[in-house]
Order: sequence, then C-alpha cells, then structure tokens
Amino acid sequence: MAGRSDAERALSITSQLRSRARTQDLRVVLIAEDLAHFQIARAFDLGAHDVVPLNVQTSDLVARLRNQGKIHHVIRSKKHRVRESLLQAITDPLTGLYNRRYAANRLVEMQRDCLATGKHFAILAFDVDHFKNVNDRYGHAIGDAVLTKLADTLRKNLRDGDLICRTGGEEFLVALPHTDLARATTTANRLRKAVGALDITVKNHATPLRVTVSIGLSLQDGKMPIPEMLDQADRALYQAKARGRNVVAMAAAA
Repeated sequence: MAGRSDAERALSITSQLRSRARTQDLRVVLIAEDLAHFQIARAFDLGAHDVVPLNVQTSDLVARLRNQGKIHHVIRSKKHRVRESLLQAITDPLTGLYNRRYAANRLVEMQRDCLATGKHFAILAFDVDHFKNVNDRYGHAIGDAVLTKLADTLRKNLRDGDLICRTGGEEFLVALPHTDLARATTTANRLRKAVGALDITVKNHATPLRVTVSIGLSLQDGKMPIPEMLDQADRALYQAKARGRNVVAMAAAA
C-alpha cells in the first residue's frame, strides 16, 4: 500500500476486525508498503498480530502466516479447554443440567431482577417418587435413564429463560422468572403430567416403566434470603410427599 490514505484505511480495517465480536479472535496480518514507524506501532496497538512489508519473500510470508495459524490454533484450544472446565464446574455430568452451584448464582440474579421490576418469580422443587425402588428393582442404569428423560422433559416444556438444574440424586429445581402464582401452578402441573406420561423402556420387561414426581412450589417477591427460599420450596415438597405424591404443594407466599 503506497499511499498514506491506503495505510490509514488498512489500519481502520484492522481496528474494526479486532473490535467486532465475530472477528475479534482472528489473527490479523497487515501487509503494507513503506509504513512509517509510528504507523507500524499503531497497527500493533490496534490489534494487528504481524506487520509484513509488501516486498517480503514468498517463503518468509508463508512461514509467518503459518506461525500465526499455529498461534491461533493454540489459543483456540486453550479457550476450548477453559470453557469446558468452566462448564463442567456448573453442570451435572449425567443430565447436562446446571448444578446447585450455578443455581445459587442464578437465583441471586433473579432476586435482584425481582426487586427491581416488582415481578415475582417461582421456585419449584422436584423429587422423583419412590426412586430408590426404581434403582433396586431395575438397576442404576435404568435409574439414570429416568433422570435423563426427566431432564429432557423439563427442557422441552420450559422457556429459554427458566432455570433448570439437578440439585441432588433424584432432586431437581426449576425457577421461573416473571411468573405469578397462577402461571407457576399451571406450569408445575403441566411438568408433573409430562413426566408422568413418559414411557421408559426396560429390557426384558413387557411394559414400559413410568414414574411420577412430587413438586413443592414457592412464589417469591425477592425479599427473602435465598437459603430460606430454597428451604421454603423444600418444605412444600415434603407437603406434596405427605399428601400422597404426584401432586403440587404450594408454600406460603413470601
């Protein structure tokens, strides 16, 4: 690039590539002719990874481009490993749902939003009824199949913004932002019925296995501490169990 305007245009493009989310991870190699020292320094400041003179030997150019490619590969691999490790820290390996650690942070966000907007949110505590009997009779592999199918059912029947996590062996938690009591109750019963309708194939058994869930519902206005919110939902769950299971029990409003 011989002209000053061409050089400035190249620097502008470099800046744009590095500032946009879709292209900020690209390796940028600026090939230009007769750049001043201040322009070369500016190119690196703007995010260029290498500045190559226009009259560079082909073999040297190929080597420098290959080097940038290797660096890009190494960085992508490291980022992937970091993302995977972070994901593993907040997800349940069996179901792929979020775990209790993630739920605690997400509930803090819901609580803040609730206080800011004045809109309630609901917490649903799930427990698979007689799950120990499933493991004892059919084996842990079938028990795992029950949990994964339940997780898939929750995903299919909830909104993108709803929180779904596995908090224990056969225990799950769902949080519904911007939800009033009527909608929360309707959602809880819809989920309960969807789980109860699942057919789980068991080898060497003529009829599919079916399971039910008990659900404790707690409606929140954001003023109660999160540990107390969860305890309230758990108490409602115990009420559902005491009422014969496969029901939704409502805790006292916050």
